Amino acid sequence: DGGSTDVQCFRPVYGGTFVRSNHLVEGARGPYGGETIFSWDAEEGVVTYTYWDTSGGTSRGTMIPTDTGLRAPDETYDTPDGSQMVISSRWTITSDESWQQVVEQLSGDARKTLWTIDYTRAPLSSGPRPELGGN
Repeated sequence: DGGSTDVQCFRPVYGGTFVRSNHLVEGARGPYGGETIFSWDAEEGVVTYTYWDTSGGTSRGTMIPTDTGLRAPDETYDTPDGSQMVISSRWTITSDESWQQVVEQLSGDARKTLWTIDYTRAPLSSGPRPELGGN
């Protein structure tokens, strides 16, 4: 909507075995944030992840490579009030310095785009951001 920013920080953890992502949404849709831990599942040949957010919601899913980036097929997001939502996302690499994320919700047989975000690589911050878990 142009009224919000979503800062994401990715870094290897536990000797590079996993990747941790923290994000913080500020502006019209914030404050809101979350953390994801990604890992490689060699047996299945996919990246698996678990996501936790500041509202208390969680989800677990997989990511598979595509010709243009990554795709996270349907996953169930568990909301803090106990309801569930089926969502999927596409991460499309748009340049060496940018990518786009499209998140959709499955409702019956129909898909609805919840949001589209264009990300641009930024310089590393000069210090930790506590709201992003110290990134």
